[in-house]
Amino acid sequence: MKTFFTLLATLLLAGCATTLTPQQEAALEYGERPENAEATARAWFNRTLKDPYTAHYSFKEVEQGWMRDAPIMGGKIHGGWRIMADVNAKNSYGGYTGVQQYIFFFENTKLTRVFHPQGYWSKL
Repeated sequence: MKTFFTLLATLLLAGCATTLTPQQEAALEYGERPENAEATARAWFNRTLKDPYTAHYSFKEVEQGWMRDAPIMGGKIHGGWRIMADVNAKNSYGGYTGVQQYIFFFENTKLTRVFHPQGYWSKL
């Protein structure tokens, strides 16, 4: 019985792997590089922040990347482009919240997901 639970735990953890095999990596298609990634991210912040015009932004370079859907959603691997943004924005009380990092993920030049600093992502 102990061996069964050990095997089950191993299989469950293997499904959460955060690296790709060389075959998976070779099969990825990244699509076209989004030329307006920073502008698209700023537009997203303009729609979601309480006071977007007082926010301080710092964007990194656009780079190729991949993400995997949750196992419950099938675990599909998506290739695309991502841009990271460090943002310090005001909250409802008018105070700055401190720098928080967001990741914007693009597939075929279209913004498809935003990873939030609270540890979740929004599918667009």
